[in-house]
Amino acid sequence: MTGLQDFNIDFNVFSSDVIDNFKVENGMLINLLTEETYKVFILPMTDIIPIALMRLLEKFVENGGQLIVVDSLPKYAMNKEEDKELHEILDKLKEKIQLYSVGEVEKIVEKINLVAPQPIKIIEGISTAKHSKPCYGDSIEDPYLHGGEDVTGLLYSRFIKGNNRNYYLLNLNDKSEKITLEVESKLVPELWNPLTGLSNQVEILDEYNGKYLINIELDHGYGSILVTTL
Repeated sequence: MTGLQDFNIDFNVFSSDVIDNFKVENGMLINLLTEETYKVFILPMTDIIPIALMRLLEKFVENGGQLIVVDSLPKYAMNKEEDKELHEILDKLKEKIQLYSVGEVEKIVEKINLVAPQPIKIIEGISTAKHSKPCYGDSIEDPYLHGGEDVTGLLYSRFIKGNNRNYYLLNLNDKSEKITLEVESKLVPELWNPLTGLSNQVEILDEYNGKYLINIELDHGYGSILVTTL
């Protein structure tokens, strides 16, 4: 997950107790409660998987969804008597599953962006982050205070509020950074400073096909909010 975060790929963690909240339609997993849709599902180093989830993923893949498996295919179902069905499903889907090793994060990100393109693209300047610790040892640690960890570069996340898609951009370097980016928006994007509540001017380089090409400058040490219109 740290690898996806470094490349600013949004994701949700899928818990097995929410399986009944999802349906498959038009090559997507659809959350029946929130109406959120997903085109890509990743199984990271999963040896054991509930058969109900595997059945859902079978429908997802057969309907055109993209299943990415990291490291190895699941070996066991939760109940021993369901192992045979699990292997039958995996054998049926083997030509459609994308299998990657743990170290192939960039290839995974490339595949995700191909299947589900993001509405924002960094053209020039910092576009990724780097964690000094990609994972943590077998010890109890405060999830917000990992000893010896450092993060540099750019992290961002997006969320929708009303008619706006907002991006929280966090510059983790020790200096201000200028970046050129392409972003989808019906109106001219705005860059807001959450500390002052003031809007900073963005430089418009071009506008085409519902997208803006802009230059922005990000102060270091805290975030800025890029506001776009749906």
